[in-house]
Amino acid sequence: MSASFSRSIRTMQLETSGRSVWILLVVSLFLVGWLGWLFGARVPVYAVSETAVLTSPSQLAATLPAAALLKIQPGQSALLRLDAFPAEAYGAVPATVADIDETLQDGRFQIQLTLHPTAGSRIPFQTGLTGSVEIEVEQVAPAAMLLRTSAN
Repeated sequence: MSASFSRSIRTMQLETSGRSVWILLVVSLFLVGWLGWLFGARVPVYAVSETAVLTSPSQLAATLPAAALLKIQPGQSALLRLDAFPAEAYGAVPATVADIDETLQDGRFQIQLTLHPTAGSRIPFQTGLTGSVEIEVEQVAPAAMLLRTSAN
């Protein structure tokens, strides 16, 4: 038994060539890069409306959960995705938050948005079309997202 142990020790001493060092270096670089991304990258967080209805060809009313109230301000950019015109085929429609009604009803509040369709848009904007609105409310590190998820 002691002979095989001494052979193992000799093998480990001879193994200090370069392969182990290179493997350790590559793994360390990967770990440093991953930690850099985990704490340094920024991931957008969106508030998504529960409902959105065109009130005119250029105006939109959307209902959002109360948690987003303090994060949304007039002038913020938004994207509208219409139910009848899939975003994959027609694209999302840019919009801007015009007004915020801070009155909470059943844990929700309403905002008014102004549409800014692109010149080549094939969507016939008419009153009553429904969809959803996405508004970027913050950017956070992936580590912060993990902590938020684990806290809930």
